[in-house]
Amino acid sequence: MGMFDCVNADVVCPSCLQIVNVYAQTKLRPNPSGDDIGIGGFLPIPIGDMRNEDYFTVSLPAVGEPIRVMMFHFDGCRRCEYTLIFPQITILNDHIQKVELLLLTPQSLDQLHFIKDFFVDLIEYAMEFNDFYDLLDEKIFSVQYKEFLKSKFSEFFREDRVRDGTYPTEKMPFFILLKMQSSEVIPLLRESIRILRLKGIH
Repeated sequence: MGMFDCVNADVVCPSCLQIVNVYAQTKLRPNPSGDDIGIGGFLPIPIGDMRNEDYFTVSLPAVGEPIRVMMFHFDGCRRCEYTLIFPQITILNDHIQKVELLLLTPQSLDQLHFIKDFFVDLIEYAMEFNDFYDLLDEKIFSVQYKEFLKSKFSEFFREDRVRDGTYPTEKMPFFILLKMQSSEVIPLLRESIRILRLKGIH
């Protein structure tokens, strides 16, 4: 099992406004030692190499701008059980300036610079792959979103392949999504978040 440094901080849940503890793996330090990192802790961000660190780029920060990174490893608020909230760390001059929990909305996504690649889980969840084609017919999906999904995944959903399970692991939707470029994934993630919220998933 690998060793990871973790952000550890008490923050306010934006859903219930109670204090909860955030303990989330950063997966950013090149030589992690299992440290707990709080506000003021040293955490340099390799801006030009974030894809190799398993983060997608939402937008690049301007020179001198605080860097906003959303991490995935969080189990939701233990008080109100709201799940579509995730830790965001703000980093300035290689040190953590702020740790907070944010409601994940299309708007909050657009305010980020980097987001952990495991958020493609939400894309898969929104598409509900077991009933893929029925969902493509729902009016809540934008035309652009439908066409993109069809172009990327229609072959995966051939009935004979689904029935006998002949696709190898690397061809599963989750792993296809992980291999996409940030420019493809971020619009897909934004639409997926909109759909989940529209469906009342929290």
